[in-house]
Amino acid sequence: MNNIKSAYVRTRNNKYCVYVDYIDDITGKKKQKNHGSFTSKKDADKLLVKIKNDINNNKYSVPSDITFVDRCYKYYEDKKSYQSPNTTKTTNYMIKNHITPFFKDTKLSDITISMFQDFINELYSKDRKLKTITLARNISIAVLNEAYRLKEINEKISDFIVYPKKDKDVTTDIYSLDEVKYLLERVTGNKSLEIPIHLFCYCGMRIGEIAGLTFDDIDYENNIINVNKILINDNKEFIFKKPKTTSSIRSIASSNHVIELIKLERKRQNLLKLQGKLINEKNIICLNSRNTYWRASVFAKTYKDFMKIIHLRYVRPHALRHIHATLLLLGGTDMKTVSGRLGHSDVKITMNTYSHVLNEMDRKAVENIEKVLL
Repeated sequence: MNNIKSAYVRTRNNKYCVYVDYIDDITGKKKQKNHGSFTSKKDADKLLVKIKNDINNNKYSVPSDITFVDRCYKYYEDKKSYQSPNTTKTTNYMIKNHITPFFKDTKLSDITISMFQDFINELYSKDRKLKTITLARNISIAVLNEAYRLKEINEKISDFIVYPKKDKDVTTDIYSLDEVKYLLERVTGNKSLEIPIHLFCYCGMRIGEIAGLTFDDIDYENNIINVNKILINDNKEFIFKKPKTTSSIRSIASSNHVIELIKLERKRQNLLKLQGKLINEKNIICLNSRNTYWRASVFAKTYKDFMKIIHLRYVRPHALRHIHATLLLLGGTDMKTVSGRLGHSDVKITMNTYSHVLNEMDRKAVENIEKVLL
């Protein structure tokens, strides 16, 4: 690496210290990083060899003066252009109220596995909602993973973290199979909710993706739904934005049933346009009861009201996405396929989110072995 000047052992206070001299990218000034002191020169030389090897193999990360908190803000500021205002507001709130109090002025380069494990343990130990814990955890892990990818830190800390168990998992509060069937039966004919609920359950899409889905995104011949944008309301104006990650841009194989519902909706909207009762310049598939675009908050309220009407217990609309993943996994679909359909950036996210399903699959696997061998 061009900004690494030298690595060496120096004796200080009767101890052997390992140093790396480097040029700071921001100030252009020469700086020094102490990697530890040893009573034995042999131990110091051993670390020096490792550091030089990392430098030669482009694995050594140059220390940075930026704090972990500031790195969190910078990471999400860079993503602001393709996030909804609500997501940006929520993220900043989580950093301020749940990440900053623990890390304070700790530098990014000083974050250790032990320190981050303490942060995770502290998150789970207090009386917080699981959603809050999950958000704070995922926000901080995303920053560490990005820092590792850019070689700002030399270890992928998230790989070594153990997550404490919580009494209630976010994905366990979902409908049973019978409840899903009942929901799909009762939503039939509901022009504003039928297609969105089917897209949740059959395709595992997010509400922003559903709200932004256009008729041009459908491959009618091959039953493919192309997810490539979200719809958000910014300053009372509806605009398209890119999904939150590149992995969210995906093509999802769909059932004939869902595609037929979309075709019928296209005919309905075309008729309304001919009658002068609908404009829909954005060519959106899913419209609310007033034939206008969905806001996430309005959809959530409409969905909740509908649950009361059909006398079905309420779970969050996003839980319908978990239902899709859970049914796929229990049906034997491989984890990589499920992760791709959900638009997760890493299969590990899927595995962590649906660990309870994997445990159930493991139990069923044991039962299957017993049936064969006993």
